Amino acid sequence: MILSLAENIETIKNEIAAFTGVNVKHGMPDDSEPGLYLFPYNFSVDPQFRNITTRDIKSQTTTSYHVRFLLIPGRSIDYVALNKGLNYISVNPVLETKRGAVRFILENVPTEELTSVFISAGVTYRLSVPFKMHYTANS
Repeated sequence: MILSLAENIETIKNEIAAFTGVNVKHGMPDDSEPGLYLFPYNFSVDPQFRNITTRDIKSQTTTSYHVRFLLIPGRSIDYVALNKGLNYISVNPVLETKRGAVRFILENVPTEELTSVFISAGVTYRLSVPFKMHYTANS
């Protein structure tokens, strides 16, 4: 059995909180709460998995997917907390679990795309750290 998406997101949240020493929550930020917010905004299945035939799916034991995140400060000027979160992602590019590996990849996301995410969520645009989580289950 592989870790579910929710379990992986919870693990990442807990790891960042332990490393940074700040409160980490899911979702878009609430300005009244200090700390960091882990906002997943895009999920995709690894394209290689999509290209296998139906008969091969039964023998396929590896699951792989990507989730794109924004790491956002709870207060728009809480750059210390954001820097700690960036440091976690930078110094821990791979998180090994019993069931697979989670890789963190810092992303360069166009301003227009980030602005769209903030506008869609109804939150004032603020400095954030975009990154991608790539999860691959053990065979």
